[in-house]
Amino acid sequence: MSHLHIPDGIILIWLWVLGYVIVGIYFFIMYKHFKTTANYRKITLVSVLGALMLLTMSIPIPIALPYHLNLSALSGILVGPFYAGLAIFCVNLILALVGHGGITIVGLNTVILASEAVIAFVLFRLLWKVFKNIFSAAFIATFTALVFSTFLTVAVVYAGTQGFAYMTNKHHGGCTNCSIRHDLAGHYDKIETFDIKRFIMLILITGIPGWTLESFLSAFIISYINRVKPDILENKGT
Repeated sequence: MSHLHIPDGIILIWLWVLGYVIVGIYFFIMYKHFKTTANYRKITLVSVLGALMLLTMSIPIPIALPYHLNLSALSGILVGPFYAGLAIFCVNLILALVGHGGITIVGLNTVILASEAVIAFVLFRLLWKVFKNIFSAAFIATFTALVFSTFLTVAVVYAGTQGFAYMTNKHHGGCTNCSIRHDLAGHYDKIETFDIKRFIMLILITGIPGWTLESFLSAFIISYINRVKPDILENKGT
């Protein structure tokens, strides 16, 4: 759900550059972390999770719901936010190369999905200690992470398109033919702008069922792994 399918040239340059800057800082911290932990056992699991994320993010749910899973929260719970971030960046880069958003959006998508991994990891560890119920902890942690990342996506879209309507107005203002078309259509100098309230309403309508489905699936997978391979979850290294 929290994945921008926006082509290059739409999001304002300062915002997508900021996304790459944040990813660069994240990679620097990740490199330092890898040097101290050197948990090579997780590399195989990271590869598997990356493949699953690529698959689920490429195929929408085969029903009327315009939603696709991303499993970033699940990845964060299983391998920690640093290792999950590596898979998230690779998946976003591959998706951008096949047309799921532009290359300029890779940084922002990585930041958004990495936020899911961080929040899910922290909340899961906390709730697991409080509730002593791994399914409930995984469900709540995943659901919360998805809600946060979705509203972060809304904020990015809102901030990144604020100059678009202005540029459109400025362009049409100097175009005589455009003014005539506007007169005939009954729209003079009014250009439709981004309606944040309507956008949030649509997000909630499609998001709540999708968040619930992904949270349930992630909780089921976490519970199953805890039964067959509990050492994956017991590993404190991130």
